[in-house]
Amino acid sequence: MENINLLNFHIEGDISKQKILFLHGFMGSRLDWNEVIENFLPDYCCLTLDLPGHGQSKIYDDEQYRIEKTATIVIDTLQKNKISKCHLIGYSMGGRLAYFLLVHYPEYFEKAIIESATPGIISTTERRERILNDYELAAKLDEMNQTRFNDFLSEWYNLDLFKSLKNDSEI
Repeated sequence: MENINLLNFHIEGDISKQKILFLHGFMGSRLDWNEVIENFLPDYCCLTLDLPGHGQSKIYDDEQYRIEKTATIVIDTLQKNKISKCHLIGYSMGGRLAYFLLVHYPEYFEKAIIESATPGIISTTERRERILNDYELAAKLDEMNQTRFNDFLSEWYNLDLFKSLKNDSEI
């Protein structure tokens, strides 16, 4: 039986070379890194994965969304692929996970690049506001049907943050 904690992943390049693990952002998938990893091949072996609830990674229980559980699943994926040391690149939500991995599993990572992520909100008031906003967003997503979800995606990708994507692809 397949290990349910194994994330959907792809390894590209010579496995004997130094490895880089790529962690995507919210609403992304391992495919977001395809153009980026072209710049690292053939000098590195690149591992991309779909974080829980993204791409082709399935969710078996809500605990997998917790950062501690997600980190454990990422480490399990590295172990199952016999990767004991790698570089780490994380973007946004993947960057937040990267911070957690670096603190709790430093023995697995040589160097890290973290883009558009912070280790957390320091202000208690701002942190509470963010949690409330995140719960509201999660509730909206939870009650959506496919049509409303497609509308959400359109709104999400029309945020100023993603303007540059429109130059590259149809959203």
